Amino acid sequence: MKHVGIPLILTFRLDSGSQALLDEWRASYFPPSRNYLKAHLTIYHQLPGQKLVSIQEALQRVVANEKPTDLHFDGLKHHQGFVGITLSAPGVVGIKERLDLEFKDVLRAQDRQGYRPHITVTNLGSPGDAKRCYDQLSKMFIPWTGCAVGLDLYHYHGGPWEHAATFLFEA
Repeated sequence: MKHVGIPLILTFRLDSGSQALLDEWRASYFPPSRNYLKAHLTIYHQLPGQKLVSIQEALQRVVANEKPTDLHFDGLKHHQGFVGITLSAPGVVGIKERLDLEFKDVLRAQDRQGYRPHITVTNLGSPGDAKRCYDQLSKMFIPWTGCAVGLDLYHYHGGPWEHAATFLFEA
């Protein structure tokens, strides 16, 4: 596939147990016709694809000084057609702040806003479907602690994402 100039998305890589549970919930509740992604914790929605090499070099510098960090999956968030999992994650907020310094010259307005980490379980469906999802998850949700183990970089193709690289925390 063509990659030059294709926008990039950056996410935190989750521990395998949290990833599996969140993927299961997403597969159960996200509208199937629009669910082409695994559950993810987005850091940046759009980095410039034409800077792929320098972005990868910057990510390698950052992960070399980071260790896996706790993610506290605290609760559920619901409004209109959206249901998500809220997180308390001071470690990932700190990593995002370091990444912001690396990418300050290329960040778009959406990615300069305050960071509120969350995992989307469903979106783009009807408000009624989201309410049912929220009600069902509310009955079984138990807060847990997981871990961010690195970063994943993706090429954004206007819907589907194509994995470009993984950067594991090394410290």
